[in-house]
Amino acid sequence: MGEVELALFAIQAGVKIGRKIYDALVDETVEAPLLLPIGELAGSITLARAIEFFDGEGKALRAAGGPYHDLPAGPALVQAYFTVARVGEALGPNSRGTSDAVEVIQNLNAFEQHKKGFGPHSPWQRILGTVVEVGIDYFVANPQALGKDSSGRHVVEAFLVGIGDVDFAEGEPTDLVRDTLMAALKALGDNAALVSNDKRINVLLGGVTSALRQDLKGLSLGELARRDQLLQRITASIIRAGAGAVANNPDLFIGGDGKAKEAVRSTLSAILGGIRDSEDLFSNDALERLFSITLTAVGQNSTLFSNDKFVQAIIKNTVTELTRVDARKLFSGATVEAITRDALETVAENSETLIDPTDPQHQFIASAVAALAQGLASDLAGPDSVKDLFSTTQLVHLTQIVFREVAKNPEHLLGGKGADPRRTALAQILGSVASALGAEPSKLVNGQTLVELIESTLRVALKNRDKLLNLASSDPETNALFTVLAALADAALSAGDVRKLMDRDVFLATAQRVLPLVSANLDAVLGGDAQLVKGAVLAALQLSSGTLQNRINGENLPSLIEGLLRSVLQQQLSLTDAPAVANAADQLLRLAA
Repeated sequence: MGEVELALFAIQAGVKIGRKIYDALVDETVEAPLLLPIGELAGSITLARAIEFFDGEGKALRAAGGPYHDLPAGPALVQAYFTVARVGEALGPNSRGTSDAVEVIQNLNAFEQHKKGFGPHSPWQRILGTVVEVGIDYFVANPQALGKDSSGRHVVEAFLVGIGDVDFAEGEPTDLVRDTLMAALKALGDNAALVSNDKRINVLLGGVTSALRQDLKGLSLGELARRDQLLQRITASIIRAGAGAVANNPDLFIGGDGKAKEAVRSTLSAILGGIRDSEDLFSNDALERLFSITLTAVGQNSTLFSNDKFVQAIIKNTVTELTRVDARKLFSGATVEAITRDALETVAENSETLIDPTDPQHQFIASAVAALAQGLASDLAGPDSVKDLFSTTQLVHLTQIVFREVAKNPEHLLGGKGADPRRTALAQILGSVASALGAEPSKLVNGQTLVELIESTLRVALKNRDKLLNLASSDPETNALFTVLAALADAALSAGDVRKLMDRDVFLATAQRVLPLVSANLDAVLGGDAQLVKGAVLAALQLSSGTLQNRINGENLPSLIEGLLRSVLQQQLSLTDAPAVANAADQLLRLAA
């Protein structure tokens, strides 16, 4: 019987005979633990009856190697018989009494002898003892989980196999083993689907235990207590996420079980290292998803993602940028976990553009966070900052949009290594939008329409970035993009909108139509300090409260503004010719009808 089977039997025995009796039988503080008298029975037992029993039914217990092989025929033998009888009684009415008790004591003796084979108080001896203690406590509370093919039993087996090659040190506390096994039973003990493949669960539990153990090494008592609280909080979630990831990612096992276990260990080590000193910003659910995403990425791109320093750098650098003093004005604690997860997922799905194999430490995604914080800095747009318009969900959504665009064009949006985040195209685009909205941006946009405005502006500006942006300056108001948007915002807020048609949706639609048109005609537009843009908006608004008021509404106003501006840019119309403007508007509205 191997050590795994022996440990499982010891757990079963502890459940059947009760924890107190089991503890007495395997008490390591006495020279002969199985000799302990563990309870009085009704009546008395004579020495003759004890000798008769050990010469017959209990003969195996007195054989060489048995627990009572060297007991003299006297009071000690009577005590031993008391023990056998008490165990038989504890096994209950459905047992064979002392016959089953003999079998239990024989196997527990084998378990004890196996542990002693590792030497007095060896690390593995204590590990086995801890596993059995946890197992007994769990299965006493969940007796239905002790069946031969039960998930709980498989978890204990997989745990013992998985940690078999972990080099536990002499004197090392076994609290980690206890906590990890308890977390594994909590996460997987009633989930047959996740433990159906013992081989993969072996790898998972071994890798997780090794990573947690490594994480706690060398910490001071204060750090250890704080970190231990984190691990107790997250371990069950981590194991649950890991079980799904290893079950659904056969690529993890291409290099064999050893490489798979190392992938689990290094992945979890990277995540724990990446969130160090920022643990409170991450919920269990966030870390669960982070672990699952990263393990999947490791399976799909083992060359890069199996490097735990690389993965740790992605997480650590992203968290660092999100929590800088200036960034905290934009990113609340609630956004950090979601954005970090999205960052890692974006890198995993776009490694060909976001990772330079010759310099994998260059973090485009962390640079994107820095540029985002700089671009939407609170001092750009007056007292009512654009950041105040975003809900947490909207800010996370905006970040996802930015990450997606960065994944397509990282060099264009973020420049090269060491670029000043304030002078990147990304920061300047965002800064142009934020600044152009003026001191009271809420009059033109809300959180949702601002996200949509930024998304459409990013796409337009990227196609003509060398003309729309001035990356030699960190001031977004030097950008042609700012000039155009500011002119549009100024006109939208003017007194010319008598009917108040230019609400937030109409402003967004107008900007989405005007920006691409202007981008293709910058010479004509910027020659007059973007007055053509403002003039086209004002002309349309004047008509909406004048001769064409019954034909202009919020639905067709953006297309009318675009049409008028296009005619002006093509030199087919002068905004100073009121009759011609009215006639052009009439034709445009007829075409739109």
